[in-house]
Order: sequence, then structure tokens, then C-alpha cells
Amino acid sequence: MAIQAPTRRKVTRRLFAETLESRALMAADVFHNFVYPHDVDSDGSLTPLDALVVINDINRGVGAQGDERPGHDVDDDSMVTPLDALIVVNALNSQATPGATRPQSAVVANPASNVRVRVELETVGVERELDIRVENAPASKSFAVSLNDLAIGQLTTDNRGRGRLVLSNGDDNRNHMPLPAELTSLSPDMELIIGDIVSGNLSRVSKVEDSGASLVAPVGSGAGAAAGTGVSAAQRLDLIARFDVVAGVRRSAEFEQQTEKGVVKRKFKAEIEGAAPNTAFDVKVNDVLVGKLVTDAKGKAKLILSTQPKDARESLMPAGFPAVAVGSSVTIGTASSTFQRIIV
Repeated sequence: MAIQAPTRRKVTRRLFAETLESRALMAADVFHNFVYPHDVDSDGSLTPLDALVVINDINRGVGAQGDERPGHDVDDDSMVTPLDALIVVNALNSQATPGATRPQSAVVANPASNVRVRVELETVGVERELDIRVENAPASKSFAVSLNDLAIGQLTTDNRGRGRLVLSNGDDNRNHMPLPAELTSLSPDMELIIGDIVSGNLSRVSKVEDSGASLVAPVGSGAGAAAGTGVSAAQRLDLIARFDVVAGVRRSAEFEQQTEKGVVKRKFKAEIEGAAPNTAFDVKVNDVLVGKLVTDAKGKAKLILSTQPKDARESLMPAGFPAVAVGSSVTIGTASSTFQRIIV
């Protein structure tokens, strides 16, 4: 008798679609300057240009496309929004608080290490706050911190190798560590030690200065628009040149001029991104050749000229650098633009 093969049972599966939660692609941590959040353009100082850089990026739709550049995410929320610009503006205006001095800042050079360190001491009346920040340190570890052999506390890094220690005095110290009474100012002879990762004297120590008048009008207020930044035009001039993006190449130029105690300080900065690697571009102001931009392997380059260079990133401004005003021309390679006053 023949044996029949077993009959397979048909199984019908019902297909259905499931709606998933909408997610937005966030920017990487590299777009936040942890050691100096307000320094958007990474020139080592806080100026109205920092706020304007964020505003210009937002106007170009940069924040919406995930094309943020380093430092533009001021509040570290993985987005570039008007709040980032407002935070910078508020920081500028806070320096004008009656009885306040502009915060002293310093760094510690670590030639053999990638660890970045910034120290800031802010004074408002009799209140003082010391803020020490590190990044690119070993992740999720604690380190003892001392300044001039004075033990001041423990600094703990997160899983990204970032850490912060804040000390302050007064009755309302916001749960900070107590600040030793003898720490009243920063000086280059002070030695900062953070565990076994940082050891060195403070460098690029800024002076203690009175805050003076308000630096920037609130965003959208219109106040101070005639002066551009809210500072007398005779004392400060902040200009920027906007370039069209051509074939993915972005160019920018900025100029600052201020008078302090009768001394005129000038700084010019030109940048290019997305260009051909290892290529030189002439930089001209009012048709006068002032320098060259030579791109790296990633097609980026930056030129900073200053009458008072702060570090190796800045070069001494040549004596023949032309006078700059609203409408002055600036050329980077074959692209040209004109300087306009900054209004935030």
C-alpha cells in the first residue's frame, strides 16, 4: 500500500504597518565649545561677533540641516537656535553689571596632551566665582585639583571626558564649593594641577578690567542699532562681510577695532571652508593684499591678523593694512564682498 505524504497546513500571516516615533538627527558634541561656550568663533574672546555668527547660520538654515560648525551650539542641546545667540548676548550684557569686572580668564598649555583647560574668575561686587573646565580628559574619572599648592576640590569627568569644578564665596553660593578667600585674581605665576592629567602655569591671563557700558542691545530690541553694537563708534567698530556659498565653498571675514585708554586695537579674520585641499587663496582688503589662506587636507583655512597677537594662531597685522569702514571691500580668492556693521 502506497504511503501518502503528509499534507502541509497553510498558514496565512496578516501584514500590518506600525507608525514609529519621529526622531530628529542631532548634531555631535563637537559643535559645543565646552571650555568656553560663549566663544562661538573660537578666537579666545567674547565679542558681539560670536552672537552674529550664530544668527547668520540660523538665517542660512544651517541649524535645520545638521551642518553646524564647531562651537555654534552654545547651550549644548544638540541644536543651533536663536536661544544660542541670546545666551551670548546676555553674557555680553552681564559684563556691564554695576560693580562688576569682566571675568578674568586663563588657560593651561598641555603640549604633550590633548586635554583642554580653561580657568575663569568672575567678580561682582564682593562676590567671586572660580570656574575650571576641562575636556578631552579620561572619561568618568575624578581628579584632585589644586591651584598654587592650595587644594580646592575634586573634578569629575563625564562619559565624554568633560569636567567642571565651580567655587564661589558669599551666603548664596548655589551649592558650589567654597572659594578660598586668598583667591582674588589670576596671575601667570599660578600653577594648576588636575590629578595626573594637567600640570602647568596659567597662560593667556586676561587683565582685571571694569565692565563699562552695555556691549550689545537685546536681540530684536533695535536699541543701539545706530552704533551697531551699542558701543560708541569712536570706541568700538565690529564689521562682518557675508559671502555667497559657491560650489560648497564658504568664506567669511570679520574686522574689529576698539580704543582702550587711547590705544587703538585692530583684528582681522578671514576663513574658508569646503575648498580644494592644500590650495592658497589671496586675501585682499580694499584691493590691498594682506595675506594668504592655505587650506589643509580638509579644505579649511583661517587667517587672523592683530595689532596685539594673543597666541600663535594670530599674526601681527602688517603696517600697511588699509583703513576699514562700512563698505570696505574684502576678497578671498576670486570672491568679493563688503564689510557691514554688525547689528544683533
